[in-house]
Amino acid sequence: MENVEPICLANSASEKDFNSNNKLHIVGWGHQNEAEYDEEGNELWRESDVEPEMLREGLAQKRDEDECASTVHASVASLQLD
Repeated sequence: MENVEPICLANSASEKDFNSNNKLHIVGWGHQNEAEYDEEGNELWRESDVEPEMLREGLAQKRDEDECASTVHASVASLQLD
């Protein structure tokens, strides 16, 4: 059996998560509505409030996560065929 690289865990586009400040963060890549909310649902910031450089960095990170997820799926598929 060939060596398989470690699996990285990429977040799904609609995943909801709590960050270290206990603020609900909703990721909506590919949408104009990326925003962060507190636990009561109050909007803290919206994508349009973020500097363009920060958005480019976030999109580059998401692209890297997508590529990683594709690699993981391909690796799992090849393992199942062996």
